[in-house]
Amino acid sequence: MRVNTHILSLILAVILWGSSLIGTKTALQFFGPLSLCLARFVVSSVLLVLLRLKKGFVKPSGKDLKYILLSSMIGITLYYALENYGVSLTTASAASLITAAYPIITILIGLIFFKERTSKRMALGIVLGVLGVMMLSFSGSGETQEMMWAGNSILIINGILWALYNYITQKISDDCDSFTVTYIQILFGTICFVPFALIENSFPAVLTLPAVFSLLFLSAGCTVGALLLYNIGLRNVSASLAASLLNLMPISGVILSVVLLHESLSLIQIIGGIIILAGVMISTSRPE
Repeated sequence: MRVNTHILSLILAVILWGSSLIGTKTALQFFGPLSLCLARFVVSSVLLVLLRLKKGFVKPSGKDLKYILLSSMIGITLYYALENYGVSLTTASAASLITAAYPIITILIGLIFFKERTSKRMALGIVLGVLGVMMLSFSGSGETQEMMWAGNSILIINGILWALYNYITQKISDDCDSFTVTYIQILFGTICFVPFALIENSFPAVLTLPAVFSLLFLSAGCTVGALLLYNIGLRNVSASLAASLLNLMPISGVILSVVLLHESLSLIQIIGGIIILAGVMISTSRPE
């Protein structure tokens, strides 16, 4: 029963992460992209400060702190700023499918910049992933196609930032626990958002219930809640199973986009999404 509880925690975390782009798409009706970043992470920071009072805090070494701050600028400030701009130009369903290709982009970054070895399985997965992303990027027609192409391109670039964030975070020693790393990353990332959000200054004049709900959903649900659920799930579930469950993110994102936002997918988008998911599963799975 305990294992089922932990698996359920992982599934809930994945569904929350998968639905975050839907929450972002909704919140962008009330906030500008950078203003939403600041509002989202201010609320997340407050929640993390309250959790810190309960959990305590481990002071990182100077070397670890350097990597934490760098990863924060890349993985929090730049990543979420570009994500919001990208989502504002494309559909939440297309964004969900493109972010599904991020593991493949990470493998490509490792091959090009870190000289990591690849296998035929990984190479096939990379080819499929690139093909699927291209199909998604060029779907649509006329002005809609131009906007979606711009938004999808931004999200593809964001995949590079996501890969760099992962490589930098891996350099942080095991002496620094995951909560401390996350705590500092989010707090520092929030501070970095301040000048840009104030320059944009696109906050709602009146906080309506939908604006508050979408903000709390992103902050308490998709940022802090999903992270806590994921960490709970990892305690008694293998890392390989947890990684496999992450493949549910784009699926849940697409389904919820269709159900909640009434978005529709063209045949080429569906085929492109299936090809991306196949590429990710092939490139990240281990041969038996």
